[in-house]
Amino acid sequence: MYRKGFLLITLFITIFVLNNCASMRPYSGNPIDADSINCVTGSGCADIRTGKYFINVKGIKREFIVALPENYDKSKSYPLIFTWHGFGGSAMGVASGYYRSPYFGLLKASKNQAIFIAGQGLTSFTPGLGYGPGWDNSNGRDVAFVRTLINWAESNMSIDESRIFSTGHSYGAMFSNLLACRLGKKIRAIAPLSGSFWGIGIRNPFFQCQAEKVAAWFAHGINDKLVVYELGEAVRDYFIRVNECSGSSTKITPSGCIRYNDCATGYPIVWCKHGEGHGIPSYAGKEIWDFFSQF
Repeated sequence: MYRKGFLLITLFITIFVLNNCASMRPYSGNPIDADSINCVTGSGCADIRTGKYFINVKGIKREFIVALPENYDKSKSYPLIFTWHGFGGSAMGVASGYYRSPYFGLLKASKNQAIFIAGQGLTSFTPGLGYGPGWDNSNGRDVAFVRTLINWAESNMSIDESRIFSTGHSYGAMFSNLLACRLGKKIRAIAPLSGSFWGIGIRNPFFQCQAEKVAAWFAHGINDKLVVYELGEAVRDYFIRVNECSGSSTKITPSGCIRYNDCATGYPIVWCKHGEGHGIPSYAGKEIWDFFSQF
């Protein structure tokens, strides 16, 4: 009996390891120098593939991961989805499924109909948390990183420039909120998971938003002890005003989600409260993909 139990545990561990190794395989090897690729001139264009990359942004080497559809067709235009890790996390964690499932579950939900980029944050000090990779945007360096990635992607991959999206968890959700404010003319919609305004506090004096309309799907745990529920509500309420929604809402599926009524055409707001604390609800990947897909 004990031997049988031991064999079952060994088999489970073996399958787990093999599955994770398979998911990591496309990201093995040395990063590709993205600056060496210029599909406008034809230089290095054949090197575009799923894998790790680095690019120079204002003298700083920034790393990121690209996931192309398995059936990537250069004649088609794909939506581009940015996915941002939380404090202390990594682009590899996002890509390999540390956050519940690869790319927050969007890779599976998209069924090879989107291009993904997971960026790597730089190490910095965050009050209350210490040192670790994140999105402090010191001197605008992280927003500059995203501008550079958008320009690079538009020049070298088959993306639909009208369908650029952003999602992330915790600090990555805060960064998505920031991008909606700083790059609202480029970011079509966001899906913050357990986020707040970028920085500390409901009304951060260092936070500035350019009041661009951006569609938004939010999820926040009612018992979140790290980024408290009220901080998420503050971001939601800001975009409700900017998107000219009414104060009323309609219940939608899954349970706990509502859609606000009478928003400006093309700029809906969905709010989902859940009981996962600072975690990610199981339905996030599918629901975010469905939300992004309407555009």
